[in-house]
Amino acid sequence: MKSFLLPLLASITLPAAVNAETYWLVMSSKAGSTLVTIPTNNIKECEASGAKYVRTKFAKYVKYVCLKGK
Repeated sequence: MKSFLLPLLASITLPAAVNAETYWLVMSSKAGSTLVTIPTNNIKECEASGAKYVRTKFAKYVKYVCLKGK
């Protein structure tokens, strides 16, 4: 019974962890030599965060892209 229980529990919990998606906000500096990556929960949050940071007067990272992770 124990040998059956462990694979059953693993099969129930594993798909939930695999389906989690992350979007990464990747920002680069003016010179292009520095990259900063920040994990976000969805594409809207990623784009809003990138646009908000670029609008600030202290922004040293002026280019950004949102990439879908796993």
